[in-house]
Amino acid sequence: MPVDANIPLAVANPQELQQLAYRNQLAQMQVEQAQQAQQQNNALLGILKQPGALGDNGLPTPATIGRITQVNPEAGFKIQNQLATIEENKQRAISNSINQRLLGMNIADKQHDRLVDIATSAQQRYEDLVAGGTPKDEAARIVGRERNQAITDAQESGMLTSDQSRALQLPFDPNINKAFVTGSPQYKRVLDEQRQARQEKTQERRADIAEQREERQENLPVSDVGKLDYDLSRGKISQKDRDAAVQNKTKGFDPESVDAVVDQIGKYDMAPLASQALRSPWGQAVMSRLAEKYPQYDAKEFKNRQAAIGQFEYGKKGDTVRSLSVSLDHLDTLTQAGQALKNGNLQGFNRLAQTLAEQTGSAVPTNFEAAKSIVADEVVKGILGSGGGVGDREKAQAIFDKVKSPDQLAGAVAQVKQLLKGQLNGLKRQYEQSTGRDDFDRFLSPSARGLEGGAAKKIASKADYDALPSGTEFIAPDGSRRRKP
Repeated sequence: MPVDANIPLAVANPQELQQLAYRNQLAQMQVEQAQQAQQQNNALLGILKQPGALGDNGLPTPATIGRITQVNPEAGFKIQNQLATIEENKQRAISNSINQRLLGMNIADKQHDRLVDIATSAQQRYEDLVAGGTPKDEAARIVGRERNQAITDAQESGMLTSDQSRALQLPFDPNINKAFVTGSPQYKRVLDEQRQARQEKTQERRADIAEQREERQENLPVSDVGKLDYDLSRGKISQKDRDAAVQNKTKGFDPESVDAVVDQIGKYDMAPLASQALRSPWGQAVMSRLAEKYPQYDAKEFKNRQAAIGQFEYGKKGDTVRSLSVSLDHLDTLTQAGQALKNGNLQGFNRLAQTLAEQTGSAVPTNFEAAKSIVADEVVKGILGSGGGVGDREKAQAIFDKVKSPDQLAGAVAQVKQLLKGQLNGLKRQYEQSTGRDDFDRFLSPSARGLEGGAAKKIASKADYDALPSGTEFIAPDGSRRRKP
């Protein structure tokens, strides 16, 4: 009897039949998905093989990406993200390269702001031309000419040097131009970091100077009465220890030793003797000789004079004197820089510009106008610190404003130096009247001491010369003005 083929199915487990059906359906779905993926891949390959599907950079054009997205949205979005990352990295690399080049050209803050304005206008002009139907190559040539003319105008206004202008006048490339504008905040941050580093270096140098001054004071010989008074004022020794050291210095009643102390007290370089010292025979001898040699001596005047000296040695008036002296140093540096430019010595100008930046803590000036502006600011600040009137400040600024070239500098510097000389002379009178001393020049820089028409000391002997501090300008016996090395 023939076998009935339906018998095995009739006896099969219903759950097994259902699982078999599911597996058949899953296999069919996998086949359909594979066929669909193959069709999509074939469609994508077909799109990419079409003429114009890839741009000049070898990447799909926006239109190509749009067609890919229609066929396979997931693939289209993925390609868009990848292209965006590639473009971002490319722009960042171009911006870094441009910023490195600008740093090598010493482009400062204000110069960079001007260049960003020029680049932004150029980019907008290029996009307007292309949107209006101008071919991209022709639009780039038009914008390149206009952009380079704007750079030339910046040079003629003193904003850029001739070297910087020549280096910046390149054919217009919209991608590079856009990368420059995009990377401008990063360049600003680099300039800020450099400026901060210079300021920290200047502060460290000032701290070192203050520390050296402190060490010099502390290393003075113990036998020096001025050192003893300095230690007393700072609480390092007691009045009793100070008087004992002074008494030891005089070796009792030796007239010459007593006179040494009397002279320091009588000239207010040394504090009056304390009550304990006054009761000793030595103290009575000193006071007796003091009344004989300095009949106008007033013990109450010592504190006033020491306070006045302190104002000039470490107080506000001393800061003002130093500020005015430094301003004169800046004027000398500016004069040398102007002379270098006048002689066509760009290397010399750059070296002096670096010196000026280190002196003032400002950005390195890249042209005469920038250097002049830095020095003008420092001079005006010096006059403000000295309590000079509005007229003096405005007069100094007006003198600088009239200087447009190195040729006009010499006369202007001479006028400004006369203004500063007037401020220093006023401070000198205050110092001499309040302290009774005539050593004001010790606070001045060599440039300030050598100010034309200043109070150069006339010497008559080798001893006079030997007593002069290094850098002091003096009038020799033959009438010539000289400076001690």
